[in-house]
Amino acid sequence: LIGRTRWGRTLAAALDRAGVPVGPDTFVACVCLVAVAGGLAAWLVLRTPVVAISAAAAIVGTAWALITSADRRYLRRFAAQLPVVAQQLASAIGAGLSLRQAITRTAADAPEPAAAEFRRLATDLEFGARIDEALEATLARLPDQGLRAMVTAVLVQRVVGGNLGQALADLSQRLEERTALEREARSATAQARMSAWLVSGLPVAGGVLIEIADECRHSTMFGEYIRRAGKPTYAPTGGSGLAATYFDNADLTYLVVAHDLAVVRHI
Repeated sequence: LIGRTRWGRTLAAALDRAGVPVGPDTFVACVCLVAVAGGLAAWLVLRTPVVAISAAAAIVGTAWALITSADRRYLRRFAAQLPVVAQQLASAIGAGLSLRQAITRTAADAPEPAAAEFRRLATDLEFGARIDEALEATLARLPDQGLRAMVTAVLVQRVVGGNLGQALADLSQRLEERTALEREARSATAQARMSAWLVSGLPVAGGVLIEIADECRHSTMFGEYIRRAGKPTYAPTGGSGLAATYFDNADLTYLVVAHDLAVVRHI
C-alpha cells in the first residue's frame, strides 16, 4: 500500500540507492515494530512516558537518518563520477560509436556506482526501450542536476542535431568545476553543520536526561522510610503510582509508594 503512494515510491528509490534490499512497506513495518518494542522497553525500565515516547521517536529518527545518509552518499559519489562518465561518453562518440554503443562501453569502463546505473540503462535499451524514455527513467532514479544537464544535452541533440561529443566534453569540464566548488563548500561549512546538529540535539537530550533524573529522585525520596518495628500495611493507590495524601494519624509515621501499592509503617 505504501509503495503505491508518491512518498512510497520516493522511499523505494532511496532504499534502492542506500542498498537496503527491502521494499517500502516492509521497511516501514520493521521500523514501527522496533520503535514500539523500544518504547515499551523504556517504559518498563523507567516508567516514564516521556522517555518511552522519546525512545520510540529516536529509533524512527535513527532509521530515517541512516537511510537518508546512505542515499546522500550514493548520490554524492555518482555526482563526483559524472564528469568522468561524460568524458567517456564524449570519447566513445568521438571515436565513431553510436550513443547506445557509447552507453554500453561506459557501463563497462566507469567506476561504481556509475557503472551499475549505466548497466541498468544499457539493459533497458537492450530490451527495446527508447533512448529518451530510458534516460528519463534513469533521471527519475537519480535526481542529480549534473545528470539532468547531460540528459537534456542528449535529448536536444537528438531533436536539433549538433556535435554531441563536443557538447559532452564541454559538460564534463563544467561538471568537474562544479564538483570542486561543492567539495570546497562542504569543507568550509563542516564546522557550522556540526554545530547546528549539536544545538538541535542538546535540548532533546537534556530534556530526556532531566526526566530520567527526576524519576530517579522520586524513586529515592519515596522509596526510603523509617525502619521501625511493626508489620507494614499495604494500601492501594489507584494505580497512580504517586502518593497524594499523607495520613494524619499518630500511629502512622511514613508512607512508601511503589507504583501501585502504598506501604505504611506502624510505630
